[in-house]
Amino acid sequence: MEQQLAAVAGQRDPQTVLNDMIAAGVAREQRIVAGIRKGLEQAERGEGVPHAQVIAELDEILAEAERRR
Repeated sequence: MEQQLAAVAGQRDPQTVLNDMIAAGVAREQRIVAGIRKGLEQAERGEGVPHAQVIAELDEILAEAERRR
């Protein structure tokens, strides 16, 4: 793994690169968790879209994509 990190780091300090990668990963996970929480809160308020409607809209999108081929 040290060789891979060195290859990614190039001329930069490998520890700094590693810290940046960790920070980016943590930030990404925080965005994911925030999105999940938001969705759960919306569902609790009854703001969700019924499954049948989602499937119907997805079918429309896929059909349109097929027509464009």
